[in-house]
Amino acid sequence: MSIYLALVEPGNETTAHGIAFPDLPGVHSAADEAVDILPNALEALQLWAEDGDMPLPSDIAAIINRDDIRKALAAGSFLLAVPFTRKATGMKPYDFNIGDEFVMANGWRWRVTDIGTRVVVAIRIQPLVLQSTRDGKVRREEISEIEAEHYGWFDGPPYAVAEQVFDECDLEGIEEICRKEA
Repeated sequence: MSIYLALVEPGNETTAHGIAFPDLPGVHSAADEAVDILPNALEALQLWAEDGDMPLPSDIAAIINRDDIRKALAAGSFLLAVPFTRKATGMKPYDFNIGDEFVMANGWRWRVTDIGTRVVVAIRIQPLVLQSTRDGKVRREEISEIEAEHYGWFDGPPYAVAEQVFDECDLEGIEEICRKEA
């Protein structure tokens, strides 16, 4: 599942609530009632996805730092997290490109690092968990994707995180695939 942020411009008695997606220029929707904002936003994403591949969603910090978004938020608009899942069943290794990202049924996100005739090799990019032992206690802490990118964990090969091999049977468990933008 991916989370796309929708910018919602509140409506009033005479205008509908406006819905736009900063990551998807041209994708807009509207809702007469506040209760319809999320369902209408989901429908807009589904309709957009029917025409092609979905780009990867931007990090919330990247969106909030945009001048146009800051101005809209200052004027009373708000951001809404819209979950999006598109089934990608029946995927074969030749359907992937290096750099593509995919989400498994457990919610873990992976990035393709190599492609074989019958396998896809990928690194897990979310969630990333650090485990250490200190004073006889095991500590686990999650590191953000942004931090891992900053430290170069995904630069490679070789990678600072373990690569996983997915065969054709494993690929049946993919919930969604996101294409790397050219």
